[in-house]
Amino acid sequence: MPSCCAGSILSGVTPPVPLARWWREPWWARLTLLGIVVAATVLMTWNLSKGGDFSFYEASARSMSESWHALLFGAFDPASTVTLDKLSGFAVPQALAIDLFGMSTSSVALPQVVEGIVTILACAVVGLRWGGRGMGLVAAAAAASTPIFVSMFGHPMEDGLLTMALAVALVWWQRAILTGRWWPLLVAGVFIGVGFQAEMMSAWVVLAGLLGATFLAVAGARRHWG
Repeated sequence: MPSCCAGSILSGVTPPVPLARWWREPWWARLTLLGIVVAATVLMTWNLSKGGDFSFYEASARSMSESWHALLFGAFDPASTVTLDKLSGFAVPQALAIDLFGMSTSSVALPQVVEGIVTILACAVVGLRWGGRGMGLVAAAAAASTPIFVSMFGHPMEDGLLTMALAVALVWWQRAILTGRWWPLLVAGVFIGVGFQAEMMSAWVVLAGLLGATFLAVAGARRHWG
């Protein structure tokens, strides 16, 4: 990490070097990334209609799609008399999909496919910014072809939203470190909060790493600026 970039966190000066962005890369690199995303989408949707969740959570998602009150409180039934045994944030995308496409296993699983695509793109962005287009493509391909990822994002389960939220949080944290601006840290915090809604304290496993890296960046900046 350049010292000037970390130092600007303290000084408020934005580095003159712009962030690497995929739309500025050569056409073949963008086409390769698109191919990775398409291939991953095919893998994740191959058996989409056969990968159901626990009936309890599917029933809750259906109830949340039928009642705003149930959606707000994460209720098992439309009358909101029984709530889930955990935070219901993971079921909100599922409820919206049911509302749009009707109740089916595919509808409940579809949001996880979208979350998988976003996760792959987030990995590509992180790799591009830190190691160039080659690393970005390798990171995207690794995420797209990891068997547990393909299975997780092809089934209706809360781990998909958790993984996506933390990957996007890393993108914004990286932006804060590279640009020296503080507001991307707030966006990263929001996405960690989204992860908390999906899997509660599991989302906090990244906090120690992100905070530690931020403190190291600030300490390095102070040494640089004297």
